[in-house]
Amino acid sequence: MYHFEYPITRPYPFKWFTPVAIIGCVILTAVFSLVNLTSNGFDLKPLYTTDVNGTEAAANARWFNKPPFNWQGDMDVECQPYLLTVGDSFFTSNHGFRYKVKSIELPTRDAESPDIRSSIGYKNTTLEECFLSQMFVKLMKSDPARLPSWWISFKNTVATATLQCTVVSDAGLAEVTMEAEYEGETEPVYDYVMDSNHKTRASVWWGTRLSNAYFIGILSAASQVPGVDVLGETYLNRARLTFNRNLSKTDIRSENFFDLGWTFQFENSYLQTLWMDLPYDTTPYNSDFWGSPTLTESLHYSKIMHSLFALDLGNCEPPNLLLDEDGLRYAIMDPQNTNRFPGALLNNFTEPVQLDNGRFTKLPKPNEAGIDANVPLNESYGTIQPLMGPLSCNKATIAAQYLCSVPKQKSVGVMLLAIILADLVFLQAAWKLLQWFADSRMANRPQMKFCEGCLEAQGGNAGGFELEKQPRGRQQAGSSLRPNDHYVRLHSRE
Repeated sequence: MYHFEYPITRPYPFKWFTPVAIIGCVILTAVFSLVNLTSNGFDLKPLYTTDVNGTEAAANARWFNKPPFNWQGDMDVECQPYLLTVGDSFFTSNHGFRYKVKSIELPTRDAESPDIRSSIGYKNTTLEECFLSQMFVKLMKSDPARLPSWWISFKNTVATATLQCTVVSDAGLAEVTMEAEYEGETEPVYDYVMDSNHKTRASVWWGTRLSNAYFIGILSAASQVPGVDVLGETYLNRARLTFNRNLSKTDIRSENFFDLGWTFQFENSYLQTLWMDLPYDTTPYNSDFWGSPTLTESLHYSKIMHSLFALDLGNCEPPNLLLDEDGLRYAIMDPQNTNRFPGALLNNFTEPVQLDNGRFTKLPKPNEAGIDANVPLNESYGTIQPLMGPLSCNKATIAAQYLCSVPKQKSVGVMLLAIILADLVFLQAAWKLLQWFADSRMANRPQMKFCEGCLEAQGGNAGGFELEKQPRGRQQAGSSLRPNDHYVRLHSRE
């Protein structure tokens, strides 16, 4: 039949053993509790955040996320990157335009064979070296009215900007090409940007109001084009104006800041382009060429848009017309723009409502509405600037939400139970180690070869037993002692 057994124990003869065991137990309990607090007192919970860098830094700076407490390393805060994909739309942290990703390229050793990606992982890094690479204005006549007319005849016109930025991704530096459509400006509203507060974002406020004025100026100039002799008299119907950034030019006031391309289409379906050998002078800007007023307004509009997009994408380096007073004065009124000279095409109105000229010759005061709140362009700086905040620019990131795993404390009861159970496991292991150390110290001591009763019996009668010396050289049957070993045997006197 099975029977239970129990071990015979005896106290260690070391005086230090008991206090070391007690004090060590207290210290180890405290240490193990702190260590187990991280691994057993917290769970990782999902959290959506827009500030991934701040979330990771703040959470990982907490004491229980540092060694040795986070000994398993499983309480580190981790956030998934935002997947920036071709075709996606996004805003920047400056709350301006909506951008659509057109292409993503990673540079390689062979400049002619870049690594083209459909997506990259992005983690709230600052956009770098952003610039407007092309401004495209597509003029489209919207009514059958014979020119000259007024700007509303071209109200369906659309402007499209192509931009490039360098983005730090999980795959390295990537060149991201984006597109932003600029439409709806034929209404006196500015909701194509999210935030244009005149106090906190004064540069953006000026940029949006000026871009509207000069965009309507383009439409008005196009509506005033007279009949053109193209296989007989005909009238302008559509136009494609392309302004490609000339990176070799840094003077934004120069006519060569952009490389120009243009195509005009007429009612009889014939085209005229920049590259045709036409029988008259086609100097594009500030000339007698019939298309010059439209091209001149478009050039100035493109310079304003270059500056406005740079602000939204966080490019605070020059050239930019919206970051200093001299640049702003030029943006308001280019002194070389012959369209705006007194008595010229866009500045010869004798009546306030003639051709709805207030839309392209005046700017609205901040937070005011109505005709009386509009200020002529040449007076706008002196009148409006005192009401504005400072001209400024801020670095930009892509506005996105990130999914993070953040440690959250368990309920008190569950946390305490988990910590206690884990402490018991560690304390048991520590106790076994201490026993092993003490036993190894006792291995060569004579006391290890005698039981407690035997030691008491050495002094005389110990409960009716006495020691008897046994000769060496003989081993009794069933004994584990080797021959010639010294040993003692207890025998009764009865």
